[in-house]
Amino acid sequence: SQCNRQSTRLHVYRDRARICRLLELQGGARGFAENVPTLFIVTSEITAWGGPQQRNQPYVDGGLYAMMLMLGLDATGFLSCPMNLAITHRTERSIKAEGDIATRERLVVMIAAGPPPDGLIRAANSPRWEAGAVCTVHE
Repeated sequence: SQCNRQSTRLHVYRDRARICRLLELQGGARGFAENVPTLFIVTSEITAWGGPQQRNQPYVDGGLYAMMLMLGLDATGFLSCPMNLAITHRTERSIKAEGDIATRERLVVMIAAGPPPDGLIRAANSPRWEAGAVCTVHE
C-alpha cells in the first residue's frame, strides 16, 4: 500500500440471506445472487488518507488488494467475480448498515466467490480490444 498505510479492509460474508440483501443493494448480480456462497467487500479506511491530492488512493490501494485476493482465489481453485460499486451515497450507507461496515470505510468493490460448480458455467463475454487500442507507447 502507498507508504505502507495498510488502509484496506476486507469484509467476508457467508450467510446466504445477508449476501442476497447486500447484492440486491449492489444491483448487478440479478440472476446469480442466490448462487453466491461467499461475498467479499473490499473497503479502505479513509482516515489513512489526507487532503484532496490523495482522494483516489483508497481505490488504487483497494483495487490492488482486490486483484491479489482474486489471484489468490484462482490459485487455490476458486472462482471470483468482481462487481462494481457505482452507487449513490444513500446506497453506500445502506450497504454499510447491512454489512456492519464502519462509516469511516469507503467501499471499493464487491467480489462474489466460491468453488466452481459442477457442469458448464454461463458467463458474460465481451469482445476484447486490440492492444493498440488501449496502449500508447511514448518514445
